[in-house]
Amino acid sequence: MVVISREGQFVSIEDTREGEGKKLRAKRFLVPAAEKRTVGVKANLLWDNVEYAIGANPRKRKDISARKASFMARLNDDLAPEAMQGGLSALQTFLQSDPAAQIRVRRCELTGMEGGVGSKRERCVPD
Repeated sequence: MVVISREGQFVSIEDTREGEGKKLRAKRFLVPAAEKRTVGVKANLLWDNVEYAIGANPRKRKDISARKASFMARLNDDLAPEAMQGGLSALQTFLQSDPAAQIRVRRCELTGMEGGVGSKRERCVPD
């Protein structure tokens, strides 16, 4: 899970798996229903994979911009303006400020190693 500050800055990635040792299991969260995707770009509301949610491109897709834009549009279209001005304004700020780069830079600061969102081959320096 991506943790951000009240100001919309990346803080950390939190491992939410439960259990011990080799028996770690993904924690279940109650989220809005998933969109049915067979072909085309359709974002889920408030959750999705890294391609939609933060615009990371581990599979070198050509439609990453459209996927991230779809995620942002879904937030703006489906949530009340009051929510975006209130508690969700930090999320909007985070998503509008190249979240994949924020995560990559912070990871490099913490580990001193190359790596980042979606690919171990990504560079520590922003593009």
